[in-house]
Amino acid sequence: MGKYKIGTHNGTFHSDEVFASAIMLGIFQDAEIVRSRKGELLEPCDIVFDVGGGKYDHHTTGKQYRENKVPYASAGLIWRDFGMQYLAKNANDLNEDEITHVMQSVDDSLFVTIDALDNGENIFSSEMRIKTISSVISDFNSSWNDNSLSDDKFKDAVSLAKIVLKNQVNRAVSQVKAKTIIIEAFENRKQSELLILTTFCPWQDHLLSMDKNHEVLFAIYKDMNNGYRIQVVPKKLGEFTAIKDLPEEWAGKSDGELAKVTGVDDAIFCHPGRFIAGAGSFASIMKMAKMAIEAKA
Repeated sequence: MGKYKIGTHNGTFHSDEVFASAIMLGIFQDAEIVRSRKGELLEPCDIVFDVGGGKYDHHTTGKQYRENKVPYASAGLIWRDFGMQYLAKNANDLNEDEITHVMQSVDDSLFVTIDALDNGENIFSSEMRIKTISSVISDFNSSWNDNSLSDDKFKDAVSLAKIVLKNQVNRAVSQVKAKTIIIEAFENRKQSELLILTTFCPWQDHLLSMDKNHEVLFAIYKDMNNGYRIQVVPKKLGEFTAIKDLPEEWAGKSDGELAKVTGVDDAIFCHPGRFIAGAGSFASIMKMAKMAIEAKA
């Protein structure tokens, strides 16, 4: 058997076919990419996307849509149909439920935006010029005064996309693997206001899905570098508004100054935004947690 052949269009490239290529190269590492609009060159390819009018060309009248009404482009279409094969090669030890979660998480966090932009959807509600991964990929195209070969630029863009995709999958996998830890910590709380973690892991998503009554006010965990942390619980995932902030008098203080205010000798810091603070020992962070719970809102 010869090399697996991936076909897409030549010329100016966009993030959707770049990421579609990154997905397929994550499955078929030695695959050959054929960039052309000529049918005779694309026909021998094992898969063709973003050109040719086939299943993975979204430039047709039969455009496909997600349940959230965002139209698919080639990146999302390829992830939808080949994401499981990609995970089988690049993310070990996932059960069926975890694979489903990672598939959806990566689509939500990466491919929905890429596909929306490629389909001309306006995803911005402000006048700010936001640098997206799609515009980063677009910047790889040769400028008017740059004679670099388009195929070389495309390879560079795909190399970046492979790293971005791998990172997105790793993050999604780490989140699903944290679920058991969060469930155990939530169900075994000795104090309803505190989620005490045996190790640091992504906790907000799982906690907010379980704690419907907003009982937990703060999470406690060991910092990967130094000491222990207390962190507020947001009212909604992705928002900064907390169910309860850390005490106002802690804001922006560190070391001796924070120790004086709290009475905790090894207090390390409190962020000016009052969403996270640290201390050197577990006993100390628990003292700070008690004060935070009892403080006036």
